[in-house]
Amino acid sequence: MLEKSETVAPLLVKLYESQKLYSLAKDKRSGSRMELTGAITDLLSVDISNKERDLVAEVLISLMKQAELDLRQTLSEKLAMMDDVPVRLLLHIAHDEISVAAPVLKKSLDLGDFDLLYIIKSQSAEYWREIAQRQDMGDSVIDALADSKDITTAINLADNNDIVLTKNAINNISSMVRDDENVALALFRRDEVPETVRAALYRYVSNELKVVIEQEYGSLAPKINSGLRDAMVDLVGNEFRSEAPNVAMVHAAQRFMKAGKLTSKMMIKTLKHGQLLPFIAQFAVFSKMSTQKVQEMLMQPCGQGLALSCKAMGIGKNEFISLFLLVQKNMNLEKSTSHNDVNEAMMYYDRVKEKVAQRILRGSQVDIY
Repeated sequence: MLEKSETVAPLLVKLYESQKLYSLAKDKRSGSRMELTGAITDLLSVDISNKERDLVAEVLISLMKQAELDLRQTLSEKLAMMDDVPVRLLLHIAHDEISVAAPVLKKSLDLGDFDLLYIIKSQSAEYWREIAQRQDMGDSVIDALADSKDITTAINLADNNDIVLTKNAINNISSMVRDDENVALALFRRDEVPETVRAALYRYVSNELKVVIEQEYGSLAPKINSGLRDAMVDLVGNEFRSEAPNVAMVHAAQRFMKAGKLTSKMMIKTLKHGQLLPFIAQFAVFSKMSTQKVQEMLMQPCGQGLALSCKAMGIGKNEFISLFLLVQKNMNLEKSTSHNDVNEAMMYYDRVKEKVAQRILRGSQVDIY
């Protein structure tokens, strides 16, 4: 059939001649290899019937079985970048030794999820690690790779910015931190990883890795998020904990917000007048957090949560320090605010990155305003 095809026959002749030239060439890195790979890509680029394409795939698989390693590697790199390559040919390459299979496993868009799952089930970890770097794969493939519990595969998945990790994958990968804490660093980079998972990973890793995480993401991320969720009730008296802004205070803050009058300057003025509960209502509406969450945040003596919230909402450093000092004064804490507390508050504000702060704040926002 192929010999009778006016389109394919000349290309087969070219392929035969190129293969003969390559086999006779003393220098396998010479133009003979380029000639042969060119003949193969030409053969795959023509518009032919499905039956003819299957026959072409058979011819090329036969050639691949006889080819030396360097040629198979070159062909794999070339075919991985092409569209509409017969899947049979790609699967043959994908099951070759890993140095040949790697380009196809990582880059070929003609391999579907079913094909990838078959390869994952039938091959070893070195093949999984290449698949984990693909730009295109479905949730079933991501889950299968994460289920493998292979550390390098997990890190490759977590480092892959072209995919979105599933909940199952996040849980499986985070559980591997016991075996290799570099998994934690890889997960910290991902937006879809919940803050609760980040906080748990941060608490687990060594002090050395904590330093690396703090340098890259700001020391506040896990600490402040934990503070926003867990009230530090031992820092203030029962009186403050039992009080809360009333509905009228919240409604007033909402009216100011709608009118465009609720600003950081207004909140500073409220605190200067000694009105702590109205300030809590205003800050809650301004930040879209619950009043209870704001109260819990303000219990922190060094202003971690306040620093993060202000950075996330674009409140400047000078205004943040004013808010911090006035909050401390209005809460009537037994211990006066020291220079160390102020310096630590400023350090928190300076070190947290705005995008990190915004991401953490979103996790504490509510839809009631």
